[in-house]
Amino acid sequence: MMPSLYSRNSSEPNRQLVAELGGIEHIVSCVLFARHGGPVRNAAQAIANVAYGSHFSVARCIMARADVAICSAIGATDFLDEDRLLEAAYRALANMALDEAARTGLASGDAMTWCVRGLQKCGYVHVLRAAAHATAAIAYKSRANKAQFAQLGALAACVRVVSEFGCGSLAHTRHYLSAVHATSLAACTLLSFSPNHLVFEDCYGIEMYTTLCETTEHLEILNVGAMVLASVAPSASGRWEAQAEGRTLHFEKTAGLQALVRCEKWVFSNSSSPHWLHQAISALQMSPIQLDEVQATHQSSSGKLSAHDLELFPQEYLFEEVLALTTLDHIVTNSPDLRNLAFRLY
Repeated sequence: MMPSLYSRNSSEPNRQLVAELGGIEHIVSCVLFARHGGPVRNAAQAIANVAYGSHFSVARCIMARADVAICSAIGATDFLDEDRLLEAAYRALANMALDEAARTGLASGDAMTWCVRGLQKCGYVHVLRAAAHATAAIAYKSRANKAQFAQLGALAACVRVVSEFGCGSLAHTRHYLSAVHATSLAACTLLSFSPNHLVFEDCYGIEMYTTLCETTEHLEILNVGAMVLASVAPSASGRWEAQAEGRTLHFEKTAGLQALVRCEKWVFSNSSSPHWLHQAISALQMSPIQLDEVQATHQSSSGKLSAHDLELFPQEYLFEEVLALTTLDHIVTNSPDLRNLAFRLY
């Protein structure tokens, strides 16, 4: 497969043209049957760029079983060696998770399993970033996918990445900054589904993110880490229920509140804090009397925010395309079908 093919897919008309000419099917064939990693990598990147931001092209990719081909390529790849191929493959999975129908299609295959495995096994910063984006994109606004990811160990994998690459020397954390940021976005969207909170507690996620927010010198990491803590922080209603039952919430045993306050002071020192941060801090700082008053005010409702469709960041953060300035003579395959497709495109 040639880099020039995916560099031509950087506009919506070109993406539709590739789909209408049957290019997606040929690219999928290259992913499945190419004998070397280079053509497979370029084909995976071509799928990622064809799918980028185009509902029509994403639907054609799903119909052509591009996700199955990508998962097959990931399964045949050495996680410790072929990092660029893995990055392109995970980027393709992320870009294909554009809408609800596509996310349902991806969840019916092995995409979720391979996303979690990438977070568990890889140490390359760009692979971790792409795998985390794919995880977040497939889980975005899908309760079923969030629950399935938690069962597959995605939250524990996210905590692993933060533990190994989010803490340490400034040079170390700066190198892995994009991977930790993307992984935290994945954890944030998974935790918008409240049943996953217990799974996060069991893998010491609250303690890990509290430490991250208290020690990091990177403001973007502090911001996204606070988003994770705010997602799992108890609401005023939750604190009132625990108080009435004589329970102490796990979050209150940690320094989560201090971590959130640090984010408010550092990241938003010159601007107003976002609603999610202000709400989390306010609920944690309420006295027992204030909790009683809030509960009385909202006695006709549960007093809790619905976890469904509650996302703290826009979906566009998770999609990416890559351009390559190459020419037609960079064809590296002997497939007549691909050559014919290239001449038709040009």
